[in-house]
Amino acid sequence: MYLIYCDESGNTGRNLSDPEQPFHLLLALLVEETKWQTTHRAFEQLKKTTLSDMDLPAATELHAVDVFQHKGPFHGLPRAAREELTQRVLDLVRENGLRIVWSAVDKARLAEEMAPWHPHDLAFLFIATFCDGWLHETSQHGLFIADESPGCQQMLRASLKGYQEAEQPFTTERLLDTIHFAQSSESSFLQICDFCAYFTRRALVRGALDADRYYRLISPCVSAWTIWPYGQDETTAE
Repeated sequence: MYLIYCDESGNTGRNLSDPEQPFHLLLALLVEETKWQTTHRAFEQLKKTTLSDMDLPAATELHAVDVFQHKGPFHGLPRAAREELTQRVLDLVRENGLRIVWSAVDKARLAEEMAPWHPHDLAFLFIATFCDGWLHETSQHGLFIADESPGCQQMLRASLKGYQEAEQPFTTERLLDTIHFAQSSESSFLQICDFCAYFTRRALVRGALDADRYYRLISPCVSAWTIWPYGQDETTAE
């Protein structure tokens, strides 16, 4: 059984012309049930020790944008400490054998070629179909758990239901139940997923997937990715 945690980065809804957010990215973190406790405890211990050194409460939620851009509770904290925290969060993915799948939508191209699609729904199509195929190959099942996304929740639930009931071109058999939405403040894995999504989108916008220091920490764990509507994609998992 796999728990599949999802988070987005660069979400501007149906506004496809924001020059500061050219890509909408959705990333899924696949966590095998046997690795859940170990990874969760490692993350909570990391927060406890690191946030204590920063004189912050252990319950402080980790948002990549806050840590990287010294916002919110991380405002004014030394860059070196924030970079170390970022690296240690991303290291947990590789150290615990987690897998990543991500899908990005080029908003300007979407507006030109596939305007009826909502970028979040289009990105989810790849995530759902790849995860279902991968789970089929490994004889496993999966359950989606996503960060709360106002305006998108019912749409994604309806899309997944359609895939499960073969009402769409792409059917799924290994994805169970509906998508369960949760507050990231209550989930270690949604916070880890937030870091992965943020730094993946950042590297993509910079055109530096191969060179970005943060993306390179998690790239060995990426099983597949795609950029719509280019049709550019890569599958790396066995």
